[in-house]
Amino acid sequence: MFKSAIEQVRKANDVIRSIDDKPKEGERWLKKDEENRKRNVKSGNRLIDFNIEALDEPNREYLHKHFGKVFMRLLEKIKINSQQRWMVCYKLGGKYECSTLNLNNIGTLLHQLLKENFISEIEANAAGIVEMHYDFFLTNIKNLTEIKMYDLTEYEGLTMSDVKKGKPQKRPYRDESTLTERQKRLLNRLK
Repeated sequence: MFKSAIEQVRKANDVIRSIDDKPKEGERWLKKDEENRKRNVKSGNRLIDFNIEALDEPNREYLHKHFGKVFMRLLEKIKINSQQRWMVCYKLGGKYECSTLNLNNIGTLLHQLLKENFISEIEANAAGIVEMHYDFFLTNIKNLTEIKMYDLTEYEGLTMSDVKKGKPQKRPYRDESTLTERQKRLLNRLK
């Protein structure tokens, strides 16, 4: 009965389970970076996708019932591995909005999950995450029609046009040695 919602939740849990610097099942890491282990190059799919609009009402209810647990697992992984950054794109009124979910703002998502009763106060306190008192999404979670979350450690340099086209791609590392002196100064100021 809840086949499509169960598949979406299961896939999200598989991706979240593999965050702790281990390749998920069937995934190959292309090379190891010995100096910075958090930036190992991965091949595979580090994308969590909830297509809520395509679900019928019972499946949608099932998905909403499990959102709290899925998001709490993700927040826990981000809290433990502070290098984790996720681009969260969600459809609101037919238009995509994007935010970055990282160690600095996981408390906003915790606040929204608690406020909208996806998790209990006991679960929120047990998470050990400082709750921030504003919402992560611009609307209630139940109003969203689609949520896509991209692991920015795999999809570094992801652009909004990639998301809209549905073809995320890893951008090549930008070689800063070819920049002019003026460009290097500007870049250093921005950093």
